[in-house]
Amino acid sequence: MLPLAFSLNSAAAEAVTAELEETTLVGNQAEGENFSIDSANNVSEESLDQWAASDLDDIFKNTISVAAGGRAQSQDIYIRGLQSTLSNVTVDGAPQVGSIFYHAGTGGAIETELLKAVNVSAGTGNALSGAGALGGSIAYETKDGFDMLREGESFGGQIKGTIYSSGEGGYKANIMGYGLITDDWSYLVSLGHSDMGNYDDGNGDEAINSGYERDSAFLKASGKLNESQSLAISYEYLEDEGEGGIAINKANAPSDDVNAQRRDTVNVHYDINPSDNDLIDIESNAYYTKRTLEATGREEMSIASIGYDLRNTSLFGDFKITYGTDYRDDTYKNTNDSTEAENNLIGLYTQGDWTINEALTLS
Repeated sequence: MLPLAFSLNSAAAEAVTAELEETTLVGNQAEGENFSIDSANNVSEESLDQWAASDLDDIFKNTISVAAGGRAQSQDIYIRGLQSTLSNVTVDGAPQVGSIFYHAGTGGAIETELLKAVNVSAGTGNALSGAGALGGSIAYETKDGFDMLREGESFGGQIKGTIYSSGEGGYKANIMGYGLITDDWSYLVSLGHSDMGNYDDGNGDEAINSGYERDSAFLKASGKLNESQSLAISYEYLEDEGEGGIAINKANAPSDDVNAQRRDTVNVHYDINPSDNDLIDIESNAYYTKRTLEATGREEMSIASIGYDLRNTSLFGDFKITYGTDYRDDTYKNTNDSTEAENNLIGLYTQGDWTINEALTLS
């Protein structure tokens, strides 16, 4: 042992000392967009594509004020803990009103492939959020042909597929066609189908009745009538079907009973915005939307809404004022006992915003 110890000490004594040159590191704060509540709540098209969003939970997974969850047929949205029945959820301006059935979702289902952006206003909404926006508002904006076309293209198409492996597995497929009708007009056609089996939870157990099928279709034509006027017309169909009976949100025993929810929405959007007149920026939207729920051996329930929103925005330097009117007629039906109820709503509103600086706006 002594010779070994002596050898190690000798090697240590012969070690060469190296002197390193001085190195200076300088760090600079990365440039980027300033944080804001709006940017933290809103969802862009780029984010949706990056996340490969397939349902509401995926859409809102990074928002700070919105949470969503539940199986496909009963997914629900909460803004700061308040259910979406206390908020105003719109698809291209068409409100998704109320709850068809207390065991079903309260609206807001959307085909994610169609989304261009999702704008969220959390908390008590301003006058522009629409009627019933106690908890806030969520506005879905869909794509059009111009959004899909690359520079220099006059037509195009897209086929997209996703395979899921959890539990029984499943798939999602979507096909789109789009192009120019003229230099100022475009079209977009989309068809989608999903077939999802029961998934496995984090413990590896099968989530009974969590599987579903979804069919969707979307047609949209949009363009300019002239330099100051634009028009967009769209139709959307969405239907979710799954097993488990009418109490969709309950963890029932396996069941062959089928429930199906369907939404049909028609939108006509017309704008007037002369580039040389700050006093005129007219936005008008007329819509019809109907949501239905059917279940094996049970009644069919539905909510149908027809209405319009008409507003104009005028600019006076840093002060902006928007004033308008809206109307909505809702019809609730239950075929089991021939129940029918109707609700009419008409409103006049004004919203003023004064931008004092980049950090301060008074409303």
